[in-house]
Amino acid sequence: MDAIKLRPHHLLCIRGFKGKGYSESFVENFREVMRRLEQNPAIEIVDGGDEICKACPHFKNEKCLKSENSEDKVRELDGMVISKLKLSIGMKMSYQEVSNLVEKIPKSELPEICGRCEWIEYCTK
Repeated sequence: MDAIKLRPHHLLCIRGFKGKGYSESFVENFREVMRRLEQNPAIEIVDGGDEICKACPHFKNEKCLKSENSEDKVRELDGMVISKLKLSIGMKMSYQEVSNLVEKIPKSELPEICGRCEWIEYCTK
């Protein structure tokens, strides 16, 4: 099985996913990624669009076009997660290893990292 390509901030989104999203196809794709993760595959940390982005209605030409500054916003968020989890682009590790790292981040720190995300309320409850 090939590694599942994930951008850094989606590692946190996976932890808080509640079946909500930008569109029905986006949510179904996210659920499929979650099902694949249950098999503990290898994860590859990527710079830019990933397995979750590909079904987003705002992802065009390999960029997030939800708003004028959304690409910059998600890249900033990716950078914060890379720093917090001490990851690097291109790194490969098992999903269990990634999950263990993410679980070490207290929910109380999520507003500092993900505060500008419209979905933050689902992750902090």
